[in-house]
Amino acid sequence: VVPELREWCEEKSINLIECDLRWGVPKDSTTETTIRTCLGEINRCAAEADGEPFFLNMLGERYGWIPDSSEISEEIQEEYQWIFPTSITHMEIIHAAYKMQNKNALFLLRDSEFLADLPPQMMKAFVDDHPLNKAHLKALKENLRQRYPGQVFDYSCQYGGIDESTGRSKVKLKGLEVFCQIVLEFFKSAINRLIPTVNQTLSVEEIELSMHNQFIELRGQLVLGRGEEITTVMNYVQHGTISDGSGSGLLPPLIVLGSSGSGKSALMAYCTLEIQNLGLPLFFHFVGACPGSTVPLKLLEKLVRWFNKGFSVEDMSVKQLQQEIKEGVEELGKREEVFVIMIDAVNQLADVESQEHMDWLPSSFPHNVRCVISAVTDSRSVILLSDERRAPSPVPLHLPDLDTSVRQKIVERKLGEYKKKLDAEQMKLLIDSPGASNPLWLSLSCEELRVFGVFETITRHIVNLPSTLKELLKFIMNRLTAEDEDDNIQKVLGLLACSRGGLGETELQYLLSDDLSKAVAMMVWAQVRRTLKPFLRNVAGRREEERLDFFHASIQEVVLETILQDSEEKKKFHLKLADYFELHCKDKDRVIFMAPEQLKLAGKRKRLLEFLRNEKRFGTPGQWKDRYYEVV
Repeated sequence: VVPELREWCEEKSINLIECDLRWGVPKDSTTETTIRTCLGEINRCAAEADGEPFFLNMLGERYGWIPDSSEISEEIQEEYQWIFPTSITHMEIIHAAYKMQNKNALFLLRDSEFLADLPPQMMKAFVDDHPLNKAHLKALKENLRQRYPGQVFDYSCQYGGIDESTGRSKVKLKGLEVFCQIVLEFFKSAINRLIPTVNQTLSVEEIELSMHNQFIELRGQLVLGRGEEITTVMNYVQHGTISDGSGSGLLPPLIVLGSSGSGKSALMAYCTLEIQNLGLPLFFHFVGACPGSTVPLKLLEKLVRWFNKGFSVEDMSVKQLQQEIKEGVEELGKREEVFVIMIDAVNQLADVESQEHMDWLPSSFPHNVRCVISAVTDSRSVILLSDERRAPSPVPLHLPDLDTSVRQKIVERKLGEYKKKLDAEQMKLLIDSPGASNPLWLSLSCEELRVFGVFETITRHIVNLPSTLKELLKFIMNRLTAEDEDDNIQKVLGLLACSRGGLGETELQYLLSDDLSKAVAMMVWAQVRRTLKPFLRNVAGRREEERLDFFHASIQEVVLETILQDSEEKKKFHLKLADYFELHCKDKDRVIFMAPEQLKLAGKRKRLLEFLRNEKRFGTPGQWKDRYYEVV
């Protein structure tokens, strides 16, 4: 039934991801890991479906495992408002349906008549013999019928023999036609209600804008203790004032400077949101926010289109685009209103080592055009922009170290999310560390302490934390990969580092499998995702399938220096990506975007040439041409 529903969704350009909560959690997982994985997936489905996840519950004559209160940590009991004695299945129903009065929850109750034909030795797998469990199950079914009269259905089936093909005796059931019909009709109706049929296809520009908006909303929430710097940026944007207080004549750009992880992007995102609220004409570009955002040519084309709405930039050279930018800035200078240009992380542009890097950015702007950029202090971008031949140089805004009060607030907020806190001695040790001046170091350290299970030795753990961002990241990555016996963590880190702009959830499920034509179990992937969640961000648009990339560029740098240090090992990751996208991926746009570059980086020149010569594989001549020139 699920494959048929998935095909129906694909015809509507909807990607259906099913998560079977009954199986897939590794056998050596703890009770806490199992519960967090199952209920965590329900939370994520709820978040992505506006609080009404698509939920299918099937009940027979078993109530399910009832964990003892000693098996459920106080943290989980509080987080999920656990009720004792209740089975995990029952808690899943409470969590996915009861709490949110979910209209998208379907309950199917199996008729027990088929049990009469069941072999006696198989009866225990289908029928609960414990009186308490029987009473719970009866009450649950009655409650479901009362709460969800239009969402509870009965179905029957017949015993179909024993299946020994897997090496374990399993009962086969038949006569499930009514069951399939109910599931298909219910979820087709629910999906149509939530996602009406839309024939509009978003353009590449609209998709990129959606990703940028999501990026700034996420990063803009992370600013803490940067009040003075925000005021400086907003005074420059609104009034054209710079450090000397002048507000007339040509304006140099304002450049936000700081070390990696110091909060430059968060500050830029927060100010971008503030500027949007003011309603000022605004261009913004955050390098790394979406696939292709690091390509200078794409940035220049985007900027020219902003200057001239509807202007065709096809086949324009970099020099021509630079001239259009120069003329566009001059035209804006003739108008009365204020225009704002915000560009974050210029040091991450792909041409950072070239002679022409940053040549496109004017050294000064008309009085009504305010340009704010950011870069890592002492990066090549800053050196080139400060060259005396480009006078005037950008006005620097250095992000200072966080003071101790702000550091403490960050720690309290981060650990407070998980109902944890440090004592006075531990807090002082952490915020006095040399690394604590960096917001990302502090945030990652809190995450590391949060998952450290032995409270009695946490003080020693704080002392042992590396004092630089790069060394801390290496420390964390080594722990994560050492604890993962299946090497899935290392695989995902390597695949993301070798990808171009992140990978989709479904893509990662297939790429984790030894057989690229079959995905790993959703619950296996869910555990990996939950482990790596603090280091990843979703770069997909709203209601699109999750596409994951590293939360910060420094994380990717560390993965490249550790897991992918060996060039031959790196090629293996590129080859796996190439094999999947060229031979197994069904999304033509993703094939176009991913396969050529991965073939090139894997050193498969013959396959790359054959791929590029086969124009039928590409959606449009324009797409084919773009990828051909980008790769070749």
